Amino acid sequence: ACKEGSDATRVGFVNLIGGTENTSDRASFFKIQVSNSSGSGIERMRIDSSGRVGIGTTTGAVGGAPSSQTGQFNVITSAGSGQWAMQARADNVAGNGLFLRAGNNSSYYTAYLTGYDENNIHMVVRGDGKVGIGTASPVNPLHVVLAGTDIATFESTDAGSSGAQVSFKHTSASPANNDTIANLTFDGRDDGNNATTYAQLRILATDVSNTNESGAYQFFTRHSGTFDERMRITSDGKIGIGKTSPDQQLQVAGIIKGGSYIQTGDSSTNTDNFHFGAEHDGTFRFYHKNYGAGDEKIRIDSDGNLMLSQTT
Repeated sequence: ACKEGSDATRVGFVNLIGGTENTSDRASFFKIQVSNSSGSGIERMRIDSSGRVGIGTTTGAVGGAPSSQTGQFNVITSAGSGQWAMQARADNVAGNGLFLRAGNNSSYYTAYLTGYDENNIHMVVRGDGKVGIGTASPVNPLHVVLAGTDIATFESTDAGSSGAQVSFKHTSASPANNDTIANLTFDGRDDGNNATTYAQLRILATDVSNTNESGAYQFFTRHSGTFDERMRITSDGKIGIGKTSPDQQLQVAGIIKGGSYIQTGDSSTNTDNFHFGAEHDGTFRFYHKNYGAGDEKIRIDSDGNLMLSQTT
């Protein structure tokens, strides 16, 4: 027994008790009792014959996930939902530590890596499986919040020629043509504090037929409040700008503006190619051979005069 405080009439006690768990075998237990404010002995800790430790429970048979199995270390708190069931830290002032919180719903069964006042959240793992880094209220299975800009790094130390790989998978049991495989979305807020998607990269499975699988890129942007597809790269490499079904390698719905020449021919042989474009003197010119090494064949000046194989 021990005395508490300056009042000699207040006497608390601690009981160390050993006993058998049942009468049919020799299994035993060890428990610790402490007195409450009424002087009654309350069991606070028990070690059973299997080596399981229970704090706040009088039996080792503490069921629950996973598969209702008993843990080797079981902590039960009756302090109510949202109360800490376990803490690991260096001192009693606000700082960093590891905390386990108990409760009666998934938002309270939580593992915290945080300051104990919850004002310095590093990471939480909630009972519903959601992980929050920098937030205690993750809205997705993984939710990262950071005041800075360098949010994530993916690093491969593979000694080979391959680098890091991030995979986005859509493993539908009933895939169909034009299913969306993945979206990479760029969200922000407008000046009215409304959540807004400003751009998006979308991957389509345009053909899911076995041995004929095909995919495409879609590029979306928001312009003057309207969110729409602006460019597409088809499965055969055709690019459509303002066109969703380009029938040439590059098809543009609109005017193309350039600051140099366009070269045609796509040949490694210089004499098989042509290039054409506008000069800063207001003339439009056609050249034979590659850009920068060609022979001028046609010129149109700003007055509309056409010159063949001559410059004046």
